[in-house]
Amino acid sequence: MKKILKKTLAILLLCMIVIDVTPATAVHAKAPSVQKDVKAWLYKGKVEKGYLFIQDSTLNGKITKLKNSKPSIAEVSAGTGGYLQVTPKAPGVTKVTFQYDKRKLTSKITVVKWSSPCKEFKIGNKNYAKYFEKSGQYNLNKQKKDTAQKLKIAPKKGWKLIKIEQLTSDGGEKKIKNNSKVNLSIKMSGTGIFAYFKNAKTGEIRKLYFGYSSNPFASGNVYDCLVQE
Repeated sequence: MKKILKKTLAILLLCMIVIDVTPATAVHAKAPSVQKDVKAWLYKGKVEKGYLFIQDSTLNGKITKLKNSKPSIAEVSAGTGGYLQVTPKAPGVTKVTFQYDKRKLTSKITVVKWSSPCKEFKIGNKNYAKYFEKSGQYNLNKQKKDTAQKLKIAPKKGWKLIKIEQLTSDGGEKKIKNNSKVNLSIKMSGTGIFAYFKNAKTGEIRKLYFGYSSNPFASGNVYDCLVQE
């Protein structure tokens, strides 16, 4: 009886090992990929680099056979660790092809001159619209307290304001109405306001971001180079 019991337990243990191992061996890593359409902002008097990362990159993967159809539009170089470094040079479109982990990947990079869609971005008595002429993000730092101020946003000719959202200090998001009071908090990471505009002619959506926080850094613009979905 003891021999039969030991044999039964051994068979059950073997089955458990097989059940535990088999699913793991059936899992396959996803094939590496890259964003196929990328927009790169070209800022006036400001040279910025952006980084286009390969998704599901392998630990030892390398970018080879890199080709750039129009280097005059954007300079593109291979970085170690699975990414491309992109430096916009002039408005236009360039096509980048390369191999990674024995796969051919392609990305179209469209370089666009930054221009603000906003005529007025008023919080309380101050209009921040001039800062968005430089880039799409402005952070107001070193703030000492929470405040509630009236928000008024107006688009430039040819653009339509379609949505305003608030990023709250706890990481949540909520829609807010134009010409209404908005609560700005310095708690945790602070508060952010997103304003979305649509071009009446092209249908392009352009986003602005206003940040309000107690961060010790100087207030100023943020120059994001690549728009990645």
